[in-house]
Amino acid sequence: DSLKQIIWNKLYPNATHPIWTTIGNKVLKILGIEWGTNDTDTVLGTLDVEWKNIVICFDDLERVSEGKLGDLLGHINVFVEHSGSHIFFICNETKIHEKDKNIYAEYKEKLIRYTWKPRIDFNTILENLSNSFPAHFAERLGYVYNRAKCKSIRIVKANIEVMHKMWNVL
Repeated sequence: DSLKQIIWNKLYPNATHPIWTTIGNKVLKILGIEWGTNDTDTVLGTLDVEWKNIVICFDDLERVSEGKLGDLLGHINVFVEHSGSHIFFICNETKIHEKDKNIYAEYKEKLIRYTWKPRIDFNTILENLSNSFPAHFAERLGYVYNRAKCKSIRIVKANIEVMHKMWNVL
């Protein structure tokens, strides 16, 4: 699948309904266009989508299968050059597969204008997430998570949600 086709399907999920797919395939066949080829990109390019105004986020690039990151970044590069879309990558660069680090560095130079490394203020996060607990609770939780060297906001949030459920039962 082309990147534009995947994005089109996400923007217009009803367009993938079997009836529309059947009708669309018949129309494309009449026009002599085979779905899934470069001709599809030409058709999608004529559709009323303002690609320049679309922001696309790719999360967890470090989880792309080993050896496949270059292919993905190559497609994204072509898409960005021709569409003018704005792309965000969320990636833990330290966890990119060793085999992909060089290709990632090459594409990073071409594709990525800004790199931002979040500085997590765990105490503030804990205070906000645990505001329904007694005041000293966030401070103690902060101590535990810092001691465990936990820097995952997802883990902390999930743990606090469980604690809220337990707290309400008790």
